[in-house]
Amino acid sequence: MNPSIIIGLLLSAFCFASVGGTDGARACGLSELATIFILCLTNATIILIWFGFVETIDSRLSNFLKHKRNNYLSNCLDDVQFSKEPQEVRIH
Repeated sequence: MNPSIIIGLLLSAFCFASVGGTDGARACGLSELATIFILCLTNATIILIWFGFVETIDSRLSNFLKHKRNNYLSNCLDDVQFSKEPQEVRIH
């Protein structure tokens, strides 16, 4: 099988979902088993791309929030003055 046919099927399935991949496979004269295999491969690739995209956003957002939280806490602690003497606590 020509590699350009496989690449074309992967791209058509990626762009037009399963319908595009199925029609492209039928136009190339592939068997039903080859069509199912190519569609499964394409769907798995799309899922892995989405997981990678979501993981990248999650890690960047987590680092950003961690940095902001550390800055906020350090600014709050700069404003607080601690005394060395114990203070009296009254409970009513």
